[in-house]
Amino acid sequence: MRIIVIALDARDAAPEVEAFESRGDTVQLAATLGPWVEECDHGRYQLVLLVNPLTSGHHDVCRELRRRGATVPIVVAARSCCDSSDRVKAFKAGADDCIPPPYDVEELLLRSDALVRRSANAYDYPQQLGPIVLMPRTREAFIDGTRTPIPYREFELLSLLVRNADTTVSRSELLRRVWAASAPDSNVLEVHVRRVRAKLGRHERSLETVRGVGYRLITPVPASAPVHLATAT
Repeated sequence: MRIIVIALDARDAAPEVEAFESRGDTVQLAATLGPWVEECDHGRYQLVLLVNPLTSGHHDVCRELRRRGATVPIVVAARSCCDSSDRVKAFKAGADDCIPPPYDVEELLLRSDALVRRSANAYDYPQQLGPIVLMPRTREAFIDGTRTPIPYREFELLSLLVRNADTTVSRSELLRRVWAASAPDSNVLEVHVRRVRAKLGRHERSLETVRGVGYRLITPVPASAPVHLATAT
């Protein structure tokens, strides 16, 4: 899972960052949302965590994401004292959960996971990585502007890799997220990766194998001419 942790002071978020990273999550630590807002728009992050954020600036983060239509779950983890009115403001600003102090980091992880699970099917806006465009609502894929038919599992696999672009996703994470922790045949992932590569056409090398770990989708080089969505004949 890819997470943005926003904290005005990095030291405030150290326990949370350590907890997420210790279980294999990828964490981006920032003082403000800044350039990461575009990443959230395209669904490349699965969670935004605001640590000790009960300020107008952090409420603005929630409002901006919701204004742009981002559905990424937002969790507010308040380290300083807050009352019910503070929590109400956070929810009104767009937060999905607000955890008052003192809180247990393990509880934070579990509550965050629950939100991510519920939002796993909420990527109903286009996802784009260079010339790859995915339409989750209709489960359509466009490569270099041409509609490319793709079965359900392959779409889910490609969507997960797009949302984690340029980051290695472990085999166990892919199996858990795409096959819902079921125990498919040992080579089922390799078979689906091979099929996805075939769908990518000239961009097949963008889907890299990281030996002993998993797979990584690097940003493909777009076509030199502007790409327009068109249905394949």
